[in-house]
Amino acid sequence: MTSWATSRSRRTGRCSELLERSFSLVMALSSYIGYEEASSLSKEALSTGKTIRELALEKGLFMKDQLDVILSPQEMTHPGIAGLSVIGDEGIPSS
Repeated sequence: MTSWATSRSRRTGRCSELLERSFSLVMALSSYIGYEEASSLSKEALSTGKTIRELALEKGLFMKDQLDVILSPQEMTHPGIAGLSVIGDEGIPSS
């Protein structure tokens, strides 16, 4: 019989995996890189099977610690721009 803690850990792991593979993550990045680059990342992720995170790192758009903040569920579920309070607005394109 599986313990409650083991079962919860498996669900949490699966949720993290599904989130990491979600194309919706690109929306959290769009405020920093713009719609065109975000759209390009989504299209490339779809065609290559890589994650948005993997592509953003490969292209040098963000450092790992920046992505960890921006793409954290806690940041993405608060109103406003994900990661802005931690990273600052220097990476946001001016209009």
